[in-house]
Amino acid sequence: MDKSISSLQKLLIAICVIGLLVMIVVPQITSAGQRAKERDLKQNLADIRDAITLFETDLGDYPVKLDQLVAKKAPKGLGGRSLVLAKDDFSGPYLKSILVDPFTGKAPTTDKPIWTYNCETGNVHFSSTKVGLNGKRYCDW
Repeated sequence: MDKSISSLQKLLIAICVIGLLVMIVVPQITSAGQRAKERDLKQNLADIRDAITLFETDLGDYPVKLDQLVAKKAPKGLGGRSLVLAKDDFSGPYLKSILVDPFTGKAPTTDKPIWTYNCETGNVHFSSTKVGLNGKRYCDW
């Protein structure tokens, strides 16, 4: 019996090794795009939350709507908790624009909001219920 490995056996081993490598590498490559978009989402949420905090620090209350974060002039009236806004301390705009959906690249519209915002607590979340790579729904981030 010949103890040397035949060419066919060598070819089968090479195919198996390549197959294993493909099984390891392809999921990493395909999830890289989603990881980048999730990183953008986390940054967008941090930017909006920072802007809300600055607005509240300057004016004494949360904005009623996220649009107030991009205003160039101090908003008039009451804030999210019905407190009179301290217009003299306005140092906005707090954001250049309301941030877009990192997954679609689209800006929010009245009939299709991207961000859910509670003006009484200042909490903001992404409105999608899809699940991220970490197993949590985006709206719970």
